[in-house]
Amino acid sequence: KEVGLLRNVLKHFDGDLFYFGNIYCVCEVLLMDAAQFFGILGITGSLIMCTSSLPQLIKTYQTKCVNGLSATYLVILMIGMTLILSYALYRRDIVFIFGNVLSLFLTGILVTLYWRYRRKKD
Repeated sequence: KEVGLLRNVLKHFDGDLFYFGNIYCVCEVLLMDAAQFFGILGITGSLIMCTSSLPQLIKTYQTKCVNGLSATYLVILMIGMTLILSYALYRRDIVFIFGNVLSLFLTGILVTLYWRYRRKKD
């Protein structure tokens, strides 16, 4: 029944032209497509953000050198990620929750490597 109604609505949709009574239904269909598109963008962005620290993690682990890393940067980054995670939890946004948990985990590993390999000042 709903599919038939949708087909009927789409029959009256021609590009930018609507039958006035069906505007809500057509807009709802268009918004669902936009929501899916932006959902994919959000997931892709989260994955890129999460994997962005991997090259630094690998280099730090392989060279056991943290001379170019700033401890202040890492601490500020983790604070920012924690605040964004808090907001994502409040909003119950699974994409940002997953992305920030993974980013915090990877940055936490980088912080651990920083403290493990830093030069002790005499």
